[in-house]
Amino acid sequence: MNAAEQSPPSSATGRPSANGAPSAGSPPVFPADGYRALVEQLPAISYIVGLGDVNRIMYVSPQVEHYLGFTAGAWAADPELWIRQLHPDDRERVLEVLRQKTAAGEPFSLEHRFVARDGRVLWFRNHAVYLRDESGAVRYAYGVMMDVSEQHQAAVEKAELQTHLVQSQRLEAVGKLANGIAHDFNNLLTIIEGHAQVSMMVTNESDPLYEVLNKINAAAERAADLTRKLLMFCRRRPAEHKVLDLNELVRDLLKILRRVLGEDVHVDTVLAADLWRVNGDATSIEQVIMNLALNARDALMPGGQIVVRTENAVVTGSSGRFVCLSITGSMVRAGGTAAAPARELDGGAAAAHSLGIAIVYAIAQQHGGWVTASNGSSGATTFMVYFPACAEPETPHPASPGAATAVPGRHEQVLLVEDDETVREMVAGILRQNGYTVFEAGTGAEACAIFSKHAAAIHLVFCDLVLPDMPGVEVIGTLKACNPGTKVLVTTGYGAERTPLIPPACQHYRFLKKPYSVADLLRAMREVIDAPASA
Repeated sequence: MNAAEQSPPSSATGRPSANGAPSAGSPPVFPADGYRALVEQLPAISYIVGLGDVNRIMYVSPQVEHYLGFTAGAWAADPELWIRQLHPDDRERVLEVLRQKTAAGEPFSLEHRFVARDGRVLWFRNHAVYLRDESGAVRYAYGVMMDVSEQHQAAVEKAELQTHLVQSQRLEAVGKLANGIAHDFNNLLTIIEGHAQVSMMVTNESDPLYEVLNKINAAAERAADLTRKLLMFCRRRPAEHKVLDLNELVRDLLKILRRVLGEDVHVDTVLAADLWRVNGDATSIEQVIMNLALNARDALMPGGQIVVRTENAVVTGSSGRFVCLSITGSMVRAGGTAAAPARELDGGAAAAHSLGIAIVYAIAQQHGGWVTASNGSSGATTFMVYFPACAEPETPHPASPGAATAVPGRHEQVLLVEDDETVREMVAGILRQNGYTVFEAGTGAEACAIFSKHAAAIHLVFCDLVLPDMPGVEVIGTLKACNPGTKVLVTTGYGAERTPLIPPACQHYRFLKKPYSVADLLRAMREVIDAPASA
């Protein structure tokens, strides 16, 4: 009998008769082998340890090999094996608990990790009691260890989900705060751009003041674009598809991208000169670029390089042409994977990378494209996003504010509903200078009162959707109820998810986002007024 099979101290109390059968009236004796058979059917590791100068495993159930890869005989033959296989981070804690409990002879229950023979790490819940000899000395430990790795993994996943939930809630709060700030900031930019552009229109281009005004206007436009880019990470918004040049998107995002990635990351671009256009949502594709770049940054060592590349692609087995946007991170951290061919990601594989990659995958699908990933021999990882190419011409750029041609009014009467007094005064002044008669209202109640007196004469209502006393949509609904033929132009400085939904009864509204240029304002006014009356 080897050490793993030595007979433990007997605890049987039944007494057999002389012929080996139970005596009359006494309970039957349970066979010793029956206890072993019972123990070895349990989904757990049972053990008996003899305590002394050297603690030896007197018995361990054969399940130990299934869980940890070492035979029962190996554990019995090497008294130090179980200590070596304790997880390094748990070893001192476990040994200290055992020292204390053994000295006191008190039962213990604790959870700790063992490292299996093949390197797997398993969590066990370890319960044991101590037995004493006739002198009262602690001589044996009887224990059972149950594998609780799945419960621990579930707890880790739950904690991660809770962390993601908290982060999501924080992001939502930041998004609401950012949108509130954007409302006020875009109102200020509307004022700056408007006054700069009006001043440029009355200033000769040879005047030194003209160039100063042009720089003020350009700075305001850059600030508006920066606000839009910052908001794209903290808002839900309906997609606005249009014909896009991905090269232009990359160039516009490059400055903020470099700041977000940090000074120790070098960002290069390789942009195809004859790149085909795509029909897509600019903000979503910008988010693709940012998420992929951040994902690449997280795998880099200091001094690493990220390359953003665009190219035309005709994909075998797919109809039509595609534009490929790829981002490569080189000089990855230790532990990078070996070279591997490009593979297309599905939803599960994308989610396994990170939440950012899962979002990239979703956006690609929404655009009719897909995502592939590959690893280079140097550890460089490349994500490639394919978007269907579009044959439509590129959307023309608006004319510069100084050269914009004003579209004058024809003495139409306009009800301007705007709570920001400075914005209202500026817009009213622009409209009056360009041939409109303007009624001004700072609240929904004022707008309703003015409209009730002049409903038949008012050609257009230009209304901010966010007012101090009632939503702009509610104001518009009230005015349309008085005169269904009233034409409406709406505006707001909030992000898109704060924009109230247009009621089904009012489907012909033109939306002008703040900040807007003087030319855009006058053009929108003219287009709405000249449009056929809605049914």
